[in-house]
Amino acid sequence: MLPVRSGRVLLARHRYGPPIWALVGGPAEPGEPFETAARGEAAEETGLEVTVGRLLAAADHPERAFLCFAGVAEGTVEPRPEAEEIAELGWFAPDELARRDDVFELARILGRVALRGTPGPWGRRVLDWPDGSAVLVHLETLTPD
Repeated sequence: MLPVRSGRVLLARHRYGPPIWALVGGPAEPGEPFETAARGEAAEETGLEVTVGRLLAAADHPERAFLCFAGVAEGTVEPRPEAEEIAELGWFAPDELARRDDVFELARILGRVALRGTPGPWGRRVLDWPDGSAVLVHLETLTPD
C-alpha cells in the first residue's frame, strides 16, 4: 500500500531487512480480497484508515506475488508505527523521493506515480528488490516504456 495525503506519500523503515524507506503492507490471508488485505495491513502498520485506490504495480517475486495500491490516508491523524515491525514512518514529497538514495527504487517510482493523481500508461521494468533479487515488475509509469 502507498498511502497518500497532502501531496506526500507515507513510507516505512522496517525492523527487518536493509535500512531503507519502503512500502507498508503484508500478505493477504487465503481467500482474502487483495484490497481488504492492503487496507488492513496499512491500518495495522501505520494506525491510519486508508481508502484503497488504483493498482500501481504487480510483480511475481520468487517468494510471493506482489501488488501495490495507491490509497488516500483519511483524516488528520498522524501515523504511528507498529512497534514490532516498523522502526519509523515518514511522509515524502516528490522532490524528496527523487533525491534520496535510501528509498527502495520501487517506492521512489510509485510514489511519484501515485502523486500524479491520474492513471498513466503501464510498462515493465526489472528492479532490484531489497532482498537482492531482480524482479520483473509491471507498473504504472511516468512515461511510456
